[in-house]
Order: sequence, then C-alpha cells, then structure tokens
Amino acid sequence: MNLYDIPLYRVFWRTRRLFQRLAAEFNPVPGGPPLSATQRAVLEFLDREDRQTVPHLARSRSVSRQHIQVSVNELVDRGWVEILPNPAHRRSPLIGLTQAGRERLANAQAIEETLAREISRHFAPEDLDTTARTLGKLEEFFNTADWQAIRWRHINEGES
Repeated sequence: MNLYDIPLYRVFWRTRRLFQRLAAEFNPVPGGPPLSATQRAVLEFLDREDRQTVPHLARSRSVSRQHIQVSVNELVDRGWVEILPNPAHRRSPLIGLTQAGRERLANAQAIEETLAREISRHFAPEDLDTTARTLGKLEEFFNTADWQAIRWRHINEGES
C-alpha cells in the first residue's frame, strides 16, 4: 500500500502543505512586520486568556518552553507583549498583550476575516463545517489515552 492511499496520511500531508501556503499568502500583512505562526498564536492566546506564563503558553500549544520563549522575546522587542511580575511565581513572569499588540492582532484578524469571507464563497458551507469539525476531532484525539498508548508503543518499538 502506498502511504498516500491512507486517508489520514493525506490529511496530514495536506495540512502541512496548507499551513505553509497560509504562512506564505498571509505574510506579510499590512500594518507591520510579518507574524510567524507561533507569534500569531501567542498574541491570539493572550488576547483570549489574558496574561500567562511562558510555560503555560507552551503547554497550551504542545510545544517546548524554549520555542515559545524565542517568539515571546521577539514580540517583546516589537512592543507587542510585555513582561510583568507574577505574584504567584517570582521566577516565571507573566506575559501580557500591549495595546500595540492588540492593534497588530486586530489588523491581521480584520484582513483575514475579509479574505475568509471572500474565499468561503468558493466552497459549500457544509464542506467547511465538516472540515473544521473533523480537524477539531483530530486535534482532540491527541489528548486521549488512545493516542498516548499509540505514541508510547511507537516510541518503544523505535528504540528496539
């Protein structure tokens, strides 16, 4: 069997390709320097969840603390986030969105909203809803015991 005959593999493959294409098509957006996917995710998360620590941001994205720290440092340098004292933990400061960061995010979201509305006209709403639901279920699967068992088995088989 060819790898591309597996429907879920085709989803993985197309998701990676689409991720790269979206990054290329939506960057740079007017209103400032380009936002990486990680920087964009940090701004969106802080906009929804308010102030958070770098470790919390990393856990929410299932990436390393170091990966998030690099993006946070770049966002601080651009004035889009700020480092604030954390009364609950001296060594892990809070990261907060600045007004400039809110404006940058709002600008990017306004452009994407316009583009999404225009692009959506080329697809059946039911198809887009099904795609979003399926991707959501796939994302949720990675938080299950079933996934952990599969992952653990794969890691252990790879060490043999």
